[in-house]
Formats: sequence, structure tokens, C-alpha cells
Amino acid sequence: MFKKAIDILLVIVFAFALFGCGTSEPAAPASEGEATSGDVSLKVTGKVDNEKTWTEDEIKGMKTMEAERANKEGVMETFTGVSINDLLNEAGVQSDASKVFMIADDGYEAEVALADLQACSNCIVAFQPQSGFSSILPDFPNNVQVKGVVELRLE
Repeated sequence: MFKKAIDILLVIVFAFALFGCGTSEPAAPASEGEATSGDVSLKVTGKVDNEKTWTEDEIKGMKTMEAERANKEGVMETFTGVSINDLLNEAGVQSDASKVFMIADDGYEAEVALADLQACSNCIVAFQPQSGFSSILPDFPNNVQVKGVVELRLE
């Protein structure tokens, strides 16, 4: 009985091994201007004159600034990043744009009035410790502090 159970188990393991050895279609190469899987990027889209996409290295090469914001415990933290307004200015905000959606890599979206964001001189896209970006908007509600932000979409 024990030998039969071992034989059945070996057949099952062998079958799983065969399924795991199948070939799959290779991934399509990234098109020009599109970030590859190793690049964390940020883009500005929607009601702009020129949709922009940057790699993490390109963002880190821009003029940086610091912003302070209280964490969940009420302790002030300092973040380093790039001015959101500088990024929006590079893309050229269209006159009929009225709101900005900050979109995270997990699909979460937070909406901010464009006028409020433009009035914020210390709102930044901050560098995360490992990689990627977070929106740091001092004096704004917690729901617009987006971790893993990958897109600013203007509507």
C-alpha cells in the first residue's frame, strides 16, 4: 500500500514537472519611449500639451527640494523629491484642465483640484527608500498622499 502511494505521488510530481517545462511566448519588447520592466517611471498625461514620461534616474537628476509632512503618529518627517509643479510645467498644462489624478502602481487614484496643487509651492513627488515615488502634499488630506505614484493625469 505504501509503495503504491509513493508511485502515485511520483507520477503526480512528474506530471507537474512536465507542465512547468512548457514554453511560452517571449514578452514583447518595450516600445521606444516606454519604460522597461526594470525602470520605475512617472508620467504626466491628459490635458497637457506634451505627455511626458521619465525614468526614475531622470527624475532623480532633476532639481530637488525638501518637504515636511506629519506622519500618522503626528511626527514631522522630511522628504526629498521634485516639485509637482515643475513636472506639470514641463508637460504644459492646458487651460481647460481643472483636476489632477495621482495614480499609484496598484491602481489607487487620488483627485486634487489643479488650482490647489498649483498653489502648493512645496508639493513634491518624493523618492521612496527602495525605488519609486510618493506624492507628498503638506497640508492636504491623507488620502492624496499616494505611495507608488506612477502617473499624474490632468482632466
